[in-house]
Amino acid sequence: DALLPKKIPTLNDYDFYRFYQPALIVGGDYYDFISLPDGRQVTFVGDIAGKGVPAALLMGRLVSLTREALLTTTTLPDAMSRIN
Repeated sequence: DALLPKKIPTLNDYDFYRFYQPALIVGGDYYDFISLPDGRQVTFVGDIAGKGVPAALLMGRLVSLTREALLTTTTLPDAMSRIN
């Protein structure tokens, strides 16, 4: 839960809601709201395979990798390719 966003973005014509409850004490479910420098908003949702600490560690890596890829590439397809 510590790596998940604390604030939900406010965008015209969109309402965002969130609910997070891991199966174990820690989990690997992932969502994020990332504002790009050009003003676009990216929303990611993912379900990391597995449970517990291994899934949480993979999710932590995905958080940093996703943000880095989106902020250092010029197109969404390039960022997704880098993440994959």
